[in-house]
Amino acid sequence: MQQATAAAGLWAAVFGASLAGCTATVQTEEGATLPVVGGRAEEGYPAVGYLLVGEDAGSLRRACGATAIRPNVAVTAAHCVVGSAAFGIGFGDGGDEHVARTAITHPEYEPNGFERYRHDVAVLLFDDELGALPAEIGQAQPGDPGRYIGYGRTTPGGQEVQDGYTFERKSAAQTVEREDGQNVWTQGVDGGLCWGDSGGPLMVDGTTTVLGVLADFDGVFECFEGNRMIFTSLAGEESFIQDAIDGRIDGVGQGGGDPGDGWGGNGDGGGDWGGGGGGGGCEYDCAAYGYGDGDCAEGWRCAGGCLAYDGCGLGGGGAGACELSCADFGYAGGDCSEGWYCDGACITFTGCWSGGGGSAGGECEYSCADYGYAAGQCEEGWYCDGVCLSYAGCGFGDDDDWGGGDDDWGDDGGWGDDGGWGDDGDDGWGDDGDDGWGDDEG
Repeated sequence: MQQATAAAGLWAAVFGASLAGCTATVQTEEGATLPVVGGRAEEGYPAVGYLLVGEDAGSLRRACGATAIRPNVAVTAAHCVVGSAAFGIGFGDGGDEHVARTAITHPEYEPNGFERYRHDVAVLLFDDELGALPAEIGQAQPGDPGRYIGYGRTTPGGQEVQDGYTFERKSAAQTVEREDGQNVWTQGVDGGLCWGDSGGPLMVDGTTTVLGVLADFDGVFECFEGNRMIFTSLAGEESFIQDAIDGRIDGVGQGGGDPGDGWGGNGDGGGDWGGGGGGGGCEYDCAAYGYGDGDCAEGWRCAGGCLAYDGCGLGGGGAGACELSCADFGYAGGDCSEGWYCDGACITFTGCWSGGGGSAGGECEYSCADYGYAAGQCEEGWYCDGVCLSYAGCGFGDDDDWGGGDDDWGDDGGWGDDGGWGDDGDDGWGDDGDDGWGDDEG
């Protein structure tokens, strides 16, 4: 979310940056009827509100979630604010809304990085008191019962789904699976999170303690009950937060970087990752950003006069459109590390292991023979190329969510045999790890 091109202007429409000005109450349209996938209507947690972003105080619109942590300080996700020039916060389903004096993003936040969820946090400073009981920051621990509160999309599915942006305050129970001092990984219990939810808080269920702000999906960009998410740990960012409050870090300036590539728009014009539509016409018009039909730059493609994010044009390669470029990560053609394979230009996740999988030869992390798959067979998302199994998203059944199982995607509840992506892990991608992509845990 940094740079100044035609695409940067688009970025500005989608995300947020800083405003110097007076705090004031602003008016926006009334909310409609529901958000969060599943979950429940939520009237508690008074510190939790919705983020407002815009070009100026008169154009503020709802975007992500935000949480008051001091009488005149709130936190949200960095990717929700970079690119805008004005910010604010509102509470309830449409209560008082306050304009922020400035927004400050973490100086180490890298929106286009391989781990873009790192340091995805921003601080909003206000001249007046917000009138909400602030939350206090706590340290997440595995097994903690959490609750997410937010205003995002309520309908399941991928980024292409454009309905369900209703802006009613809802919540969904979360379980903390792990934390590493910077981020917190969770899984939904009675609901799932979706586009429009980012920046909102992970609270300790039933308390005023906030553990993190929602940064990214964990693994797959889909909305369904029980999906996994990554939060920025606020305990891990307390020194940054204090520096921002004390004025030791400059606020976000107008402008910003490339259009984002994760959380889609929220039907109301901005703030959350990407740029979903808002019903009727284009949310992002090609001509307004200097795109011609068929043009693609920095992940955004123009088709039929409308811009939509599809990941094209990031890093070059392939058909001129890598989301992850081999060169950017030091991969050579045929290289494979921890499941990521380089075809000579682009990196894709194939599940290969130590030296190229699938038709490229070398070892597989998941062998077709080990799981009884024949060449060309695809079931529950896993495809056999004749040698290796890789996740391709094909072959899902009709019973529940994606798979033919009981709850999530695979046979029993995860992507693998027991609950993870690997053979016998709990929730990771590796063979026997708890939560990492490798063999053991990382």
